[in-house]
Amino acid sequence: MQNGRFAPMQKSFVGTQKKSKTMKNLEMDQMHKKQKQYGNRADPRQHQQAKQRVREDWQVIEEIPFTSLAKFGLPTGSLEYYDKRYDRITTKTEKKLTMANRLIHKITTTKDPVIRQICKTRGNVFATDTIVSTLMCCTRSVYLWDIVVDKLGTRLFYDKREDSTIDMLIVNETANELPSENGTMGSAKNLGVEAVFIKLGVTIVKNKRYIRKE
Repeated sequence: MQNGRFAPMQKSFVGTQKKSKTMKNLEMDQMHKKQKQYGNRADPRQHQQAKQRVREDWQVIEEIPFTSLAKFGLPTGSLEYYDKRYDRITTKTEKKLTMANRLIHKITTTKDPVIRQICKTRGNVFATDTIVSTLMCCTRSVYLWDIVVDKLGTRLFYDKREDSTIDMLIVNETANELPSENGTMGSAKNLGVEAVFIKLGVTIVKNKRYIRKE
């Protein structure tokens, strides 16, 4: 009689055990995924505060799953020819990196002359290649950034702020210790600016335009 009287409680207790075990397995799976993603180190995004906080009174206009964006593809322009002579450079045959007379375009969407001309006749969503690539990498980014969306009639313009770090190259984003955020030489912003100029110099000296002989 005692076993029969406590049978419902035992069944309920067993169900609770299974549920807690399932939840524990889910937590372990999430922990393993984070360890695999960040190399057994803590998620660095947990220690950063967003510049623009999402308020509760904001109205959600539309939610776009990131998986649906991965199916799209667009032409990205043309490439220059690679100079294979630089494959033979070693520490003993170093070559000085010289800066070429080229501009670094950091223009935003609403100030882009090409986009301004296109939006007069076609399209309803506009953004620069830098902003689009930032959105496509949002699931892996650690450094903070935000994008401003301006609506003009039925058209949407994805813009960046004047002091945005979107144009900067990311340095040490996957390091165990992120760069300092102060004004020192080793800060994330200064390292990003340095990387931009280095990339520009390397791109110029290692690529050459094809000149067709008549």
